[in-house]
Amino acid sequence: MTRATTAVRQGGAAPAPLVGVALMAVAIPGAYGGRGLALASRYVGLQLVRGVTLIIALRPRRAHAREERFLFWFVVSGVLWIIGGFAAPAWRTGLWLAALVINYLAAALRYPTPVRGRIPLEQYSQLSVHFGERYQQIAILALGELTLTFGGLPYTPARAVGFAAALLTALLFWQIYVLQSNKLVDRSVHRRPRQSVYLAPYIYAVVVTGVIATSAGVDLVLHEPLGVTTPASWVVLIVGGPVLFVVGRMNSEYVLLG
Repeated sequence: MTRATTAVRQGGAAPAPLVGVALMAVAIPGAYGGRGLALASRYVGLQLVRGVTLIIALRPRRAHAREERFLFWFVVSGVLWIIGGFAAPAWRTGLWLAALVINYLAAALRYPTPVRGRIPLEQYSQLSVHFGERYQQIAILALGELTLTFGGLPYTPARAVGFAAALLTALLFWQIYVLQSNKLVDRSVHRRPRQSVYLAPYIYAVVVTGVIATSAGVDLVLHEPLGVTTPASWVVLIVGGPVLFVVGRMNSEYVLLG
């Protein structure tokens, strides 16, 4: 991230993304019901507003070319997000997965864009002091999902035990990852800045996926705390989520620090 981008973010551009993320969060529970289009349109709208705002703000410094590449690919993937919002749930997953694949593939190829070309490799060595904070905040938001289900369910002792287990899991996840993530990323930034920028989105996708899977497992436990005919897929989800989280955390330290 360039210094110019950092200056823009320090200049008070955060409220708009914050509102956009909050609106997305409201639509997430009904993403495969009647709120698919609401989720998709809010996500795409957030990315478009962010991209256009940064391009306008960075143009005087002639530092807008990178944001133009990002915006181009978000428009491409955004089409699939919007179509998925209109589509039936059976098609929605495939369309949204295709949009995610486009985003990650574009990042892996350094956002090749007509006229602009790819992001120069030397730009991957330009980082701001907020690089580590960004991923720490992502993990904190994801961990919050672990304890949101309990409030909407009738109280039973079994559910209380399940909620306590979810809370303990969230605290352990925080200790394992969030507590040291700033130091981990900041050290890797100084040792391998290019590798940190290039690989961090993929590494932390594994970590966040582990949290999401664990959250889904918690939801199952809280809805059926005394279930005796638990399908094997439930066991895989409940156990696999924490395992995936820990594997992602181990991989992040190995890749970023060697």
